Amino acid sequence: MGVLIIGAGNGGLAFGAKLIERGIKVNLYDKFDSAINPIQENNNEITMISNGRTKKLRFNFVSNNLKETLIDMNFIFVVVPAFAHHSIAIELSETIIENQIVVLHPGRTGGALEFKNIFTSKRKENIIAEAETMLFAARKDNPTEIKIHGVKKSVGLASIPTSMSQKITDQVNNYLPYFHNSESVITTSLSNIGAIFHPVPFLFNFTRIECKENFKYYHEGITPSISKLLESLDKERLTIAQGFGLDIQSAKEWVNFNYEVNGKTLYEAIQLNNSYKDISAPTDIHSRYVMEDIPMSLVPMRELAKLANIKTPLIDSIVNTASKLYNYDFICNGRRIEHMKLNSLHTTPTK
Repeated sequence: MGVLIIGAGNGGLAFGAKLIERGIKVNLYDKFDSAINPIQENNNEITMISNGRTKKLRFNFVSNNLKETLIDMNFIFVVVPAFAHHSIAIELSETIIENQIVVLHPGRTGGALEFKNIFTSKRKENIIAEAETMLFAARKDNPTEIKIHGVKKSVGLASIPTSMSQKITDQVNNYLPYFHNSESVITTSLSNIGAIFHPVPFLFNFTRIECKENFKYYHEGITPSISKLLESLDKERLTIAQGFGLDIQSAKEWVNFNYEVNGKTLYEAIQLNNSYKDISAPTDIHSRYVMEDIPMSLVPMRELAKLANIKTPLIDSIVNTASKLYNYDFICNGRRIEHMKLNSLHTTPTK
C-alpha cells in the first residue's frame, strides 16, 4: 500500500520527493502530458534540492490514467490548485474504491466540503480530509526537478467526518510527521493563510508582474504598508472564525510559529522568514495567486461570513476590484455556500 499523488506541480513533486525519501511507495497522476511525459521519459525519476543537498528519487508508477494509479494506494493526496477540486472530485468518485482516503493539500477554503458534497451525490462514503495550507514552500525549476525552500513546523488537518480527524492525522503523520489535528474542516478552511498572503500583494504589485519584473514576492513585494493592509484583511478572517466559535492563529502568529521566527509585526515576521527570501514573484497575471486564491479562498470566506452575519468590507473590495480588473466574475465562478453544504457537519455560526 502507498500514496497516490494527484498533481505534478510544485506541491505534488515536493510531497512525492519527501515521501519517496522516507521509503514510501508513491504513484503520481496528472492529466497533462506536459507534466507527466518528462518524468516518464526520465525513468520516473525526479531530482530534489533541499537544505543544500541534491537527491535523485524515483516514483513507483507515473501515469495520466487515474484508475491505474489508484491500484494498491490507501491514501490519495490531491495536490492541485483549488479550482481543479471540482473536476478531480467527479473523476475520482468514478474510480475510487472503498476505504481509500482522500487528503487535499490544501483545501483552501471549503475544499473538503465541496469534495464531500460531490462524493455524496455519487454515493461514495470515503473519508475526505484537508490540510489548512501547503506543507512545503517549493518551486519546480523544470519538469523533473523540485527545490524545497522550507517546510512548515506543523500544519492543521481535519476530516469529514470530524470524528475521524485524529485517526487520519495520526496516519498521515506516519508518512510525514508535520501535522496536527484541527477541530474541523471549518477550522482548516479559516486557517487558510494563502487567502491573506497571495491576492493582495499580487494586486498591489500588478504592474510589476504584468511587466514581468523579477522581484522576490514576499521580501520585496510585501512592503510595510502592504503588510498593514494584510493585517486588516487578517482581522476579517479572524472575526469570521470567531463567528463560528473558533480561536485561530493570526497571520503574524502563524509565520512566527511555523518558521520559528519572532517578528513583532507581520512585516517583520515575513522579513525574518528565510524560507520566503528566494521565492520569486509570478510573471503571469493569471497566476493562481489570483485565479485560485480569490475564488477558492476569499469568496468562500465571504460566504461563511454571511452565514455568521459578519460584514467583510475589505474582502468584498478585493474580490470586486479583481473582478473589474480581470473582467471576470470571481463570485459567480467561486466556491459558494451551495457547493460546500455545511449541513453535513452540523456546524452553525455562534452568532
